[in-house]
Order: sequence, then C-alpha cells, then structure tokens
Amino acid sequence: MKVTGVAVDPESDYSSSCEVDESVQVDAVDSSVASEPEVEGSVCGPGTVPMSVRTEPGGVPPPGSALQRVVRRVLDSKEVKGEVHFLVEWEGSGRLRSRRSWEPAKVLDCGDLVREYLDGRGAMDDAAAYPAVLEQVCTERAQRCLWGADWQHGVQAMAYALSPAAVVDAEEKAVQELMRKHKLEGSVAGWREAYDLEFGSVAGLRLIELTDEEAKEVRAGTLVPRLRMLLYSKRCGRKKGRLVLQGFSEPFAWDNNESNYSPVAQLSSVRMLLAKAGVDDVISKRDISVAFLQSDEYTADEPARYCSYRQYRGGPVKYYRLRGPLYGQRSAPRRWYQTFASWLKDDLGMEAGLNEPCVFNSDGLTVLIYVDDCLTRGSAEATAKFHRALEAKFKATQEEYLGVDSSLEFLGFNISKERGSGGVSVYMDQETALKAMLSDFTHAALPPKDSPMPTKALFDSDPAPLSALEQTVYRHHVGCLN
Repeated sequence: MKVTGVAVDPESDYSSSCEVDESVQVDAVDSSVASEPEVEGSVCGPGTVPMSVRTEPGGVPPPGSALQRVVRRVLDSKEVKGEVHFLVEWEGSGRLRSRRSWEPAKVLDCGDLVREYLDGRGAMDDAAAYPAVLEQVCTERAQRCLWGADWQHGVQAMAYALSPAAVVDAEEKAVQELMRKHKLEGSVAGWREAYDLEFGSVAGLRLIELTDEEAKEVRAGTLVPRLRMLLYSKRCGRKKGRLVLQGFSEPFAWDNNESNYSPVAQLSSVRMLLAKAGVDDVISKRDISVAFLQSDEYTADEPARYCSYRQYRGGPVKYYRLRGPLYGQRSAPRRWYQTFASWLKDDLGMEAGLNEPCVFNSDGLTVLIYVDDCLTRGSAEATAKFHRALEAKFKATQEEYLGVDSSLEFLGFNISKERGSGGVSVYMDQETALKAMLSDFTHAALPPKDSPMPTKALFDSDPAPLSALEQTVYRHHVGCLN
C-alpha cells in the first residue's frame, strides 16, 4: 500500500486526507527510524517518506498514526537483492547515527534529494542502454511517485547508478578513501593501477565470490574475517597495493591444530654462505613474487575458510571463499615454507640442513631462503639449472648475479665483490640503509662513532624517564635496526 497526500492531521480521518493506492506495496522502514521523534505537519512531497504502519481491515491507516518523516539529504546508495536502497539522513534531534538509515527506493518520496545525489555521481543521457536495470528500479507508477513529473530523468540517473560505469566510480572512491587514510601523495589514477593489480591478482588466485544465499548461510554459521587493502610506495618509488586478511580475527579452527611457526634463515647462515670456499662459484639472488598467493591451495579435508571485503565506507559487502592463504593470515608463512621446501626436496632432490631448515644443499649448489627471498651459491651450470626450474614453477623476479661491477641487495644488506692483489673478496654492509635511516631521522650530519658503543655508564647518566612522545621516537629508531 502506498499512502500519499498533502498533510497529516492526527485528528482527521485518513480516508479523506490521503489517497490510497493499493496497487503499489510499501516495505517496512528500518526500526531505528521508527524510534525517532515524530515530525508534526510533514508534507508528503519532496523531502518526505511514508512510514509503514499497521492498517485496519480495508487498508485504511488507524487514526492518530504519523505517516511522514522529513529527509534532510541522501548520502549513499546500494543494491540489495536487486532493489535499490538509499542511505538517508532525517530531520530532527538525536544522535547523528540514529538519524540515518537505509531505505528502499520505492518507499521514498524525496525526488529532488535523490536526483541531487545521483547527479553528483554523473547523470546518464541514454537510459535505454540498460533496459534490465530499468526493470529492477520499480514500475512506472512507482517511478512517477518517486520523481514526479521529471520521473524519466530520475530513472536515467538511477540506471547510471546501477550501470557498469558506476563500478569504476566505486573503485575510484575506494582509492580516494585509502589515499586520505594513508596520507598518500600523487594522483588517483597512479594509485588506482596498484589497487587494480593487487585486487585482480588476489581475486583470480584466491577468492571465490559467494551468492547471496551462500553468504547468508556463512554469516549465520561461522566467523568471517575482513579483508583490508593497503597502499604504499616501495623504496624504489613504485606504488604497491597489498590486500591482507585481518589475521587477529581468524577462527582458531583455521589452524587445523598445527603450529604456525615458520622458520627463516639466520643472518649467521647468510654470512657463512658468502664466506664459503669456492673461487669459481657464482652468487645469485631472486625474489618470489606474491609468494603467499602461490602456496598450495586448501584441500577438501581442510576446514572451509571465508572472508568479506568492503571497498569503501558505506559500500556493499561481498563475501568470498578462500582457495588458499592470503597475506595477513597466521598460517600463511608456514604454508609458503611447506610449499617451497617440498618443491626443493621432492622436485630438485635437495636436502635441508639439520640445524638450519632454510639452507638446502645438493651437488654443486646451496640455496638459502628467507620467506620469499632466495640466495644461491654454486657452479654456474647448477645455478642456471636451478633458476630455469624455479621460473617454470613459480612467478619470480629476474635473477641477479654478484660481480665486481654489480652488487646485490639482500634483506637490507648490500653484498659487493672486489678483486685485489690477494684475490677476490666479498663484503656485506648496510651503509645505504643506514644513511637512509639517518636521513629520515635528521641525523645525517652527526659525526661517525667508533665501535664498540659507549659504556653502560653513559646510558645511565640521565635517570629521567622518556615522555610518551620520546618513547614513540625511540621505538621507531630501534625498529629500523636490523
């Protein structure tokens, strides 16, 4: 039932002051709206919405019921099971959040405000391009009730809001929100490329979108952690996106009663590998791209895992089933180590060290792994064979070789090679990283200090505790040390 009229008088007979059209149904308005104070004398026209009320037999509302609330503005839109809903803000007192609610488009009667919101997103000139969308909006009768004489313009704007072009706007809106949140500089187009690349690769490798019925069943029966997109610049200046799962909200059942411990190579093992004897050996490094996304997928006997993602505040929430681990999961590092170690042992016939599970040896080659970074040393033939097998199995960066004229960067260290009168020497230092850190902390002009560091007496010379700000700066300094 749709109720329209010029005004509401609690003392009057509704059958005489309102026109009742029983051919159009009105959905129930959100209960949070019904609890708001009533607005007296509301006019049923632009800026008002009819409220759902209990009717007496015959479809006539009971006397004394308030039927309208005044809408101040329209804030957002979404599609729920094929129907368009708008986030509206109501006139009146009370907390700001309590004055907002999602309402179906077919019960709203604030055409000017809806049109103002949709025009802000860009109106579409040709609504005929989306006939299926027009059928989803509402019937012509309801369209006329919603937009009045200018109902065709409103339908065109609504069709644009549901068109594929609006999806692009949604992703740009997500990038804009992330740029504000992370205080990023640059253009939206520049960060949009990193956003699309990351989401596309994760969705293609790891996510299976659920239907509405499947999502409803999953929400009712299990905890669904959220995904979060991170945007940042790498040291080389390249813009990077990373879609991570909020691991702190993972159900413990996902661990499958296993430890999440994942070994990494010790720095002493890195130094040992570089100091190893072998004049004719070649040293190389390689990074595995998006390593966690290349881990083995979950099997049918493992518990099903689900996640959700909302692109921007107020946007629709989508639910997915995980095919394999994502960045941010507690078990993701362990799963990647098991995947890569099994490949090295089963396919290449290498053996892991008994006291160093991240160093693998075979005839003529040693491979050291630190999560997704590989450092190798061995004969030129064995090294080339390893890299050919690696690129056939995993997506990885181009391999780099250590030479007199070419250094390697590995785990923040600079590995260089020099040839002198005594032979070939290999060095490992952090000069570049330390200079960058000191520059960030405005300490680049300080004179160098001899090693070892000052005695304990100097540290105890000032007993005053650090302030909260000084503690933050201190932790930031220490966190940059390797």
